[in-house]
Amino acid sequence: MATISTSYVVSTTCQTIVGLDNVTQYVTIVSGGDTYIGDSVVTTASGIKMANNDVLQFTLPEGCDLWALTNTGTHVVKVLITRVD
Repeated sequence: MATISTSYVVSTTCQTIVGLDNVTQYVTIVSGGDTYIGDSVVTTASGIKMANNDVLQFTLPEGCDLWALTNTGTHVVKVLITRVD
């Protein structure tokens, strides 16, 4: 098992916050502002909205990734990932 903690500055351009992996990933996300979470084509209309200081925890199956963007400006998004080998 490996745990990685990373901070991303997310903007209005969709970007990867959890990369593809061939193992199950346990993910915790803390949003630093209005952030939309989803797949590689996430939009403010299709994404899951996280407000400032919202926390989202879930299991991401192998072969999946996660993307994020904001509706305006930039926000820091903190991501903690535990990979199960």
